[in-house]
Amino acid sequence: MIEFNKEYNKLYNDLGYLAIGENNDFAKVTMNVLLKLPPKLIEVNKSLKLDCTDYQNGAPVSIQDENGRSTPLEKLPEEIKILK
Repeated sequence: MIEFNKEYNKLYNDLGYLAIGENNDFAKVTMNVLLKLPPKLIEVNKSLKLDCTDYQNGAPVSIQDENGRSTPLEKLPEEIKILK
């Protein structure tokens, strides 16, 4: 799963460059399709007990929703960290 996550993240980042940097319409459409996958992929990663929380300088990165509640930002992990 970790190897799959790495490939997915690389593909998404490369498409992001094409979509934004090169203003490529096909890349934009493909990115929109790929955006549908992470919720299910994160679910699979969590079922394998992989930590999907994004960390910066050892601390979880948080985002605020429209109600002002903070929640940890999740991403597809590229290294094995087991959920606590």
